[in-house]
Amino acid sequence: MPNSLRIASATEEMLVRCVRRQIWAARTRLRRDWSEGQYLLVRVESRLAALGRVLGELENKGCDGLDERYPMTVPVDWVWFADRLGERRPFGDEIRIELRDAWGEHYGFKILNQTLLPAKNARRVFVHLKKLLPVTFDALTTPASRRRSEGRHV
Repeated sequence: MPNSLRIASATEEMLVRCVRRQIWAARTRLRRDWSEGQYLLVRVESRLAALGRVLGELENKGCDGLDERYPMTVPVDWVWFADRLGERRPFGDEIRIELRDAWGEHYGFKILNQTLLPAKNARRVFVHLKKLLPVTFDALTTPASRRRSEGRHV
């Protein structure tokens, strides 16, 4: 079970651009502790929209064709993406419980900064995601070129 997770919020337009380019882009100046093998759960309007595995380190060079307000990028293998609203599950109280346990009642700033969730909380979030998302846990550790499972994969 993965134990390294970040949670972020995005606009619909920006998430689609990132999924197409196999990257994650951020507006804010993020900590440089991003590394290969970490996971990124993205929500759009309080609904789960994408889950990706980080493939490298954070860079401050931007990406061609992306809004210049998003200078920080990291390569991501998107293991799940719900491109239709009906496929998206609510963010859910189970995840909020883990965020409050890790960072207290005012955890929004940690999501804004896409802070790495403590391992014990990340594992519990993944247990919850296993029930919600059409992704097998084998898919989370298998390279995209070899992955075969239910759900929409990019």
